[in-house]
Amino acid sequence: MHRDQKLRTWTSVELHEKYVSFGGALTGKQLIANVLEQLEDKAVVLRIAGCASIVGFRDYVSKIVKISECEDVTVQSIKTEACGISYRNKDYDLSEFTTDTIKEQTSSTLLRFISKLISNGEITKSSMSLSQAIQYCITKRYNQSTSWFRNKTAP
Repeated sequence: MHRDQKLRTWTSVELHEKYVSFGGALTGKQLIANVLEQLEDKAVVLRIAGCASIVGFRDYVSKIVKISECEDVTVQSIKTEACGISYRNKDYDLSEFTTDTIKEQTSSTLLRFISKLISNGEITKSSMSLSQAIQYCITKRYNQSTSWFRNKTAP
């Protein structure tokens, strides 16, 4: 993948074979990771389950297929929402474990996403608890579902 050949794509297998022919010793996965690291946002890898990945320069590939950055946007939205929620610094009791309270203190994007994953979009006790556990991992701030962690010691 040479910077002067911006108007073409390669399969990950092609790139790895060429790399090995020049004496390279990295695995295919390591090679692709290094290519992305070196070229930063100039390169893109399209992954299709069961097929070799397609590698190319973003400017060219974006003319062939629509490149969506939705994952990054969603992750950033969840982080921003989760960190923007203020919590009362006290232990929660079970009377506070209500749907309304949890909705107020959980990233709405995260809760919708988890609910779609595990309960066909319905907000359930499981989706709320899982969302709050994930949110705790993001913010390191306790909430209704995770306040019991305070009394546990890390392994």
